[in-house]
Amino acid sequence: SVQVFAKASSAFCRVIGTYQAGSSKSVGYSRGMLDTPAALCVDAAGKLLVCCESTVHLVPPPCRICSEVPALMHGVAVGPNGEIFATDHSSNRVVVLRRDTEGSHELVTSFGQDHLQGPRGIAIDYEEEIVYVASSANTISVFGMDGEHRNQFEVPNGPWGVALHGNRIFVSQHSGSVVQVFSKLGVQEQSILSGQVAHPRGIAVDSDGTIYVASQGQHMVRAFSAAGSFIRQYGDGSTSNSSGSVHTPSDVCVDDEYVYVACQGNHSVQVFAKASSAFCRDIGTYQANASQGSMQTPNSICIDGEGNLCVGCHSKLEILV
Repeated sequence: SVQVFAKASSAFCRVIGTYQAGSSKSVGYSRGMLDTPAALCVDAAGKLLVCCESTVHLVPPPCRICSEVPALMHGVAVGPNGEIFATDHSSNRVVVLRRDTEGSHELVTSFGQDHLQGPRGIAIDYEEEIVYVASSANTISVFGMDGEHRNQFEVPNGPWGVALHGNRIFVSQHSGSVVQVFSKLGVQEQSILSGQVAHPRGIAVDSDGTIYVASQGQHMVRAFSAAGSFIRQYGDGSTSNSSGSVHTPSDVCVDDEYVYVACQGNHSVQVFAKASSAFCRDIGTYQANASQGSMQTPNSICIDGEGNLCVGCHSKLEILV
């Protein structure tokens, strides 16, 4: 591992690595492993170069966006051109952020102020260039990529997370503890997972149609088939500040190999193997502060087109490579 400390006070800040001596060639830093690190330095851009047994890893520092970042991001999604769309729960809008030439993010535009009340989850349909936003007013609002309001349909019992798969929209109901499935026209098709999740928040659907739900009341992520059959869980229901604990999960995203869980309760991101549910690594210091490497109340999480992990925290956005 690499241990990071505050220079002036010697206080511990963060850890890089999984404490496992796996194959760095096959896994890489993006998977968290540093196999026998022997030397390191910082380049002119502030990136950490770690020389391991047979690989050099380039570890970018977490990237904070502009001062106009939403104070309370309940949802993040990446647009077709790499823009970050974030729901601003405090000012009832969606903000659009674009990376500048120095790697930071700047506010490009915002929309939805006249149609949103307490926006939460967000999902983007790349093909049709449509943005779907869940609202605490028990609605799903539909916008064009330019922010034009297109449609709105009702979803009772606290809609929170939104995910897309094929021609279907999956919406988690935080108060109803179910997942509702709609057509893209807003017609309800079915209700699933009743009694199998508790106060669900974030939701993700992978390319195979497997549904991943951040079940906040159970302190775990649960995976289900497209038909609603239980497959496996990530996390054991514990509420500790320790590796593998999915304490008060707020959101979930997946790639081909891993499941990433934003955990409000212990201010961290927990990473699990998708196929086996085995714990792989954690991200964050388990401390609710603004120090480098901390994940202060992570509310939302997604993966951009370059494989970077985007974590919407309280008053900041972390970009992790």
